[in-house]
Amino acid sequence: MAVGSAFVFNNTLAGQDAKNYIATMAQLDAVLSASAELVPQVLEAPERGSPMGAAYEKKLRDPYEQAGLLWLSSEDHLRTVLGILQQNLLPMFSLYSLLRPAAEADVLIAYLLDADITERQRLGRGLNVRFETVKERNKVKPDPQFFAERLAHLEQRATTNGLTVQRSKPKKGPAEVTGFGEAMKQAVPLFDTYHDGKALLYRVLSSHAHARPWAWMDSSKAVPTAEPGVSLLKAELDISMYVSVLVLTIKTHERALVRLLELAGRTKDEWDAAKQTHIDRVRPRYLAMLGVQ
Repeated sequence: MAVGSAFVFNNTLAGQDAKNYIATMAQLDAVLSASAELVPQVLEAPERGSPMGAAYEKKLRDPYEQAGLLWLSSEDHLRTVLGILQQNLLPMFSLYSLLRPAAEADVLIAYLLDADITERQRLGRGLNVRFETVKERNKVKPDPQFFAERLAHLEQRATTNGLTVQRSKPKKGPAEVTGFGEAMKQAVPLFDTYHDGKALLYRVLSSHAHARPWAWMDSSKAVPTAEPGVSLLKAELDISMYVSVLVLTIKTHERALVRLLELAGRTKDEWDAAKQTHIDRVRPRYLAMLGVQ
């Protein structure tokens, strides 16, 4: 039987756990600030001659436009995480649920911006992500005519640009489009390929999103009661564990941002300088949380 408050105080942390917690908040703060400074610039006006700039000129923006939308989604969730961490009370479960959409967006950004593919393949992946959006929309707001029109448009863009339209081979019924140039990858292989936490992190985040108790109940901490066969287990956020997951998420997010900048003709040095500027700016605030001047 689990018992507990809906919140856990973060001021119970001490020593290295407290330092890691504060340092991770500072890193997230700096990454989000540097991103807000640089990413809108490159999405609006990439350098001429860069892969992104060339795609814009050819009206083949699809992978970069989709990456921009995913960036907005990821950082919206990460900013909410940061805002919660800066408070004195932390929720038990929802912090993980916020990380899942951020992490899913980041692996899709990495999938779109993969350094080992051609720009034609990148276009195909951009069309794949657009197609997934159309399919999901049709599940919520079924509109056969709209769906058929959008699919035909995507197929036309694919074939015009030398991409093969991939189709399923069902035993019964008509074949269905599965992707452009390649079939769209699912979440587990995407995480295994592009996230620092691999597929295991995806499963941990999913277990929280789907309210699976195994993800947060540690039977080794159960306390026997006077009633035979019944133990009590306090339900609370394992802050150190969460920080470890957040660190992996920040690393993945930052790598995707650097790749986006590079495809727009900017450099990792520019990113590093911007992030350091923001780390220097926020450092006094976070040191003060540790009681350090």
